[in-house]
Amino acid sequence: MGTVAVRALDDVTFSLSGGEFCAIMGPSGSGKSTLLHCAGLLDPPTAGNVFYNGMDMTLLPEWQKAETRLFSFGFVFQEYALIPELTALENVLLPAFAAGGRESEARDAAWTALAHVGLQDRASHLPRELSGGEQQRVAVARGLVNRPRIIFADEPHANLDSENSRLILELFRTICDQDKISILMVTHEEEDRQYLDRVIRLFDGRIQKEEERGVT
Repeated sequence: MGTVAVRALDDVTFSLSGGEFCAIMGPSGSGKSTLLHCAGLLDPPTAGNVFYNGMDMTLLPEWQKAETRLFSFGFVFQEYALIPELTALENVLLPAFAAGGRESEARDAAWTALAHVGLQDRASHLPRELSGGEQQRVAVARGLVNRPRIIFADEPHANLDSENSRLILELFRTICDQDKISILMVTHEEEDRQYLDRVIRLFDGRIQKEEERGVT
């Protein structure tokens, strides 16, 4: 900002294990979303490295980063980001179509993902015909459709009531335990800790501490 350097993240180092449910917590402006976006290859860091499966992703051209996001990563956002003119099934289909392959295979994958979140009976409904919790579950199904290794979730239940928040968190816990998919999630809610394996606490762009499950 002018002559002042603002470090959104500063000397941040951490790793994510397979099947781990990890949350990034901290006050507003602490760098949570920036860290999520850098780890998910949505934003390039100005310094440092992002490794996935032992490969330095910061050295790859943009098309290879895009391929990694498509085939290995899934994303779930606070605002659902569903296309209003498309049905639930069609919204889930989009990443599967982008990944190539036959239409029948993409459609089967979308049906499987919707079934995984318990919404196969709502497949033909438009987003405006779904509740907020159902829309977010469609967004989770979309993130799952290409069978990613990691899901990046930015405050995925911030717009939901307590019951739907619980359903999303239980779904995430199941995804980690049964499918061995890792989840890195930004959240403000301390109550989420009961579902998590680890919490990374940020303050002013730095990791203040890390907390394992059952340890404060």
